[in-house]
Amino acid sequence: MQQSVKFGRHMVGAGHPTFIISEVGATHAGSIDLAEKLVGAAAEAGAQAVKLQTVSPDYSYCEGTLSHQIFQTLQLSGEEMARLKRCAEDHGLILFTTPGDFPSLELAIRLDFEIMKVSSGLMTNKPLVEAVARTGKPMIISSGMAYMDEIARSVRFAQAAGAEQLAVLHCTSCYPCPDSIVNLKAIPNMAAALNVPVGFSDHTADELACSTAVALGAAILEKHMALSHELAGPEQGTACDPAQFAAMVKAVRRVERLLGTGIKMPAQEEQQGRLLHRRSVISVRAIPAGKLIDKNDISVMRGTLAHVGASPELYEEFLGRVALRDIGKNEPMRTGMVSEA
Repeated sequence: MQQSVKFGRHMVGAGHPTFIISEVGATHAGSIDLAEKLVGAAAEAGAQAVKLQTVSPDYSYCEGTLSHQIFQTLQLSGEEMARLKRCAEDHGLILFTTPGDFPSLELAIRLDFEIMKVSSGLMTNKPLVEAVARTGKPMIISSGMAYMDEIARSVRFAQAAGAEQLAVLHCTSCYPCPDSIVNLKAIPNMAAALNVPVGFSDHTADELACSTAVALGAAILEKHMALSHELAGPEQGTACDPAQFAAMVKAVRRVERLLGTGIKMPAQEEQQGRLLHRRSVISVRAIPAGKLIDKNDISVMRGTLAHVGASPELYEEFLGRVALRDIGKNEPMRTGMVSEA
């Protein structure tokens, strides 16, 4: 299994912190000033990357479609995107994009984005998938509306075209997405089947699904963000505000701590409790030397750290043995205190 990929300075995958992406492609309203504010908000909330949607409407959508109309007003110029990239870098973030067509991909290549994303609607666009893969950039493929065999084909096309750093996002392409169809259990199944890191692109109305996805193994999270719900535009009901995004990041980082290593063993903080709270074989009354020990003489008990004695597994081994010395009441029993079998 491909355990990890590298996005800039971030290792992403099993054993690494969740890579969190703030999706702002439809919430900057075509304003570079608003886009820069979103970058700042993403950094403050704890994201590692900000994602745009770069589309040449005439090459991506037929005239008269809603998408063609919407993206006429949502585009940033090449110069503005370069400015936004510098803004992101100043905040320690990676700025990247989903190029929706070949002209948009050419622009993304010129701007030297560190990551390339293929959206759910584009994952069956084999020519574009292969062109993105040939850039040699780390690559993410979203998988909304897809069957597993379609995702696997897209992954194969990308890898055959040269994609070496590749991840896939589970998502459901409904906006907003009701809980009943989020299907987070798909995440570990996809990871096992595809042999690449799998993350989650969230279209629900709040932040709960993201932390749950991490608990199920998501290595990447993508969540839409707007400066306010009033400014969410076409992402109304899907995009969270900066406070919600920050709460999501906080919850995710807590889930990561809760998950631990997966190795079942006592924590260092439990070591004293192992001695204090577990039972030992202890005398319940004074036992004179030479007495044949019976069940009225000993029990399996808990005391203080001074009462740690033989394991309960040895309880029956003491029965029928002779006390070799006087044994006091509530004294921890040890094998050397009784006769051998």
